[in-house]
Amino acid sequence: MKNFDMATLPDDQRDLMAGAKALSHRLVTAGHAIDLASKADQRADGDWPQLLAFVQQRCAARVGLPGHEEWERCFTYIVGQAEAFVQPTRSAEDRDAGYAVLRHFASSFRRHAGFEQGWLIKVPDIG
Repeated sequence: MKNFDMATLPDDQRDLMAGAKALSHRLVTAGHAIDLASKADQRADGDWPQLLAFVQQRCAARVGLPGHEEWERCFTYIVGQAEAFVQPTRSAEDRDAGYAVLRHFASSFRRHAGFEQGWLIKVPDIG
């Protein structure tokens, strides 16, 4: 999908393909974040409400920006899933995975006020 020429598609299909491309990219990098955190034996921390709030706030700041429509749809889906996974009622494994995904999103905003260095997770660039 990386090198797919979307110019050959009708407009409505081009939008769908752009959304699928953005979502698949973030799902792959979220998987890398989960794997890295697991291998480093990093667990969900009690600061998950602050982490979630930071991610939601930073992501919401991009809503409506030109050129971010696909990104907006994928962050809404992935962050929503991560929020469900970090809840205290979930298994430790689920909570750790959700926390890693939130850390991954937060790391995109590491230069913004409110970012905690302990949240930093470096995921390989997949292009």
